[in-house]
This record gives sequence, C-alpha cells and structure tokens, in this order.
Amino acid sequence: MLTVIDVVKMKKGGFLLWIIVGFFAIIFYALAIILIFGSHININIGLSLSTEELKALPTFNKIIYSEDCLSTGTLGVLNSTKLDDVDGGGELDCAYLPGLGYSVKVEDLDTGKEWEFGYNGFRKKEYGDSLVLIRYPDGTIHNGRIKFYKFYSDPVVKSVYAAEKAWISSESVTVELRSEKKIIFKKNKVCYEKEDVHHCRKLLNSKLNIDDKKVFDPMKYKSVTFKKVATSSGIKLEVEFNRIPVMID
Repeated sequence: MLTVIDVVKMKKGGFLLWIIVGFFAIIFYALAIILIFGSHININIGLSLSTEELKALPTFNKIIYSEDCLSTGTLGVLNSTKLDDVDGGGELDCAYLPGLGYSVKVEDLDTGKEWEFGYNGFRKKEYGDSLVLIRYPDGTIHNGRIKFYKFYSDPVVKSVYAAEKAWISSESVTVELRSEKKIIFKKNKVCYEKEDVHHCRKLLNSKLNIDDKKVFDPMKYKSVTFKKVATSSGIKLEVEFNRIPVMID
C-alpha cells in the first residue's frame, strides 16, 4: 500500500525526469541548428560571448532573414531591389542598435556585382559571413555571399550608447573615448571626424543640448559626460568634455 511519502517521492521523480528530458531536448535543438546552418554561416565569436557579440548575432541574422530588411521573405534569399536601395547608405533602420556599429558587404558570386552599406568608424573587424541567394526582379536567382563587419570600442558607438542610457535612466553617464580622430557631437547624431552617412550614428531618443556642433579632440579630452537638463525648448542632454589630467613633475 502506497503512503503519502511514496506518492510525493514519485511526483518529485517525475518532475526531475521532465527536467532531464527538457535539458536534452534543448541540446538536441541547438545541435540541429548548428548542423543545418553551420556549413553556411561563419561567426567569429571565439569561445566567450561578449555583450557586443550578443547584440551582433541577432542583428546579422535579421538583415539576412527578415523581410523588413533585405530578405524576400524566404529564408536566406535576398532581394536585389532592396540591395540597390541601401547600396552606399548607412546602417539599416530595420536593424539598428545604439550600442552596435556595423557595415555590410554583399557580393553576387555569379556576376561579381557588389553592394555595401553601413557605418565606417574605428577598429573595424569582420564578424561573420554567410552564403545566400539573391533574387532579381526578372525571377533569376544568383549565388551570393554577405559579410558583416562590426566596430570594437568605437568612440561614436560608445557615445551614442551612453547618451541613450543617460536619457532613459535620467542619470549622468560618463564614458571614456579613445580615438584616433576627432568626434563631432550634433543635436541628434555623433560622427567620426566626417559628417556623412558613413561616419555618423543617429540618436534614437535623446536630443543633445548643442546649437550647432561640439568637437571632441582626443588630444585634449579623455571622456564625455551626458546629463539631462531642462532648457527653454524642452528636456535635452548636456554634453560635457572632461580634460586629460595634466601631469606635474
């Protein structure tokens, strides 16, 4: 005859069994994804996933697989008309994150035609590449390759992320900027030396309290501080440059 204790033990054992089954199901699913896509996608993420890399992977995937970006709606098939539209432009609105700067190069392997777009800043490094298909308006489909580049410790990316963080948190945020060139701060964007679509990144929410522009010289300044302030035209972010300490013998 079963006692209450025996029933409790059985329930606990059954619950433990489901946990074990679920664990192995997750592992099996992950292995299946690797087997399906592993031969087509190469991601240079090393052994440890940083915060930057966790942001980059879904962005890379969205550009390839989302109809909101470059896909035809079919997995891994890019729309040539969409590629023509973004060629020579900046980062895509459909795949934009304040804390991630990237550029993309797509090549038609059958004809050699290329499309390029995205941000062009500091410390560019190839993040991943993938074989794709490219569909043209006449219905023809060509073999292609897409390469995704990201920027590590880029001062513009760091500034945009810090500004958005200060805006959302309503707390002052200071970020150290290491740069080879001057950084330009404007009302709604931050630029790496040049004020064009390839060297600037936009601010999604925050607005800087700058009438024209403010230039960060890495030879004079070490960091920048963002802080919300009330102005006659509404709430904005004050931008303050912090000088490099002078060493006195």
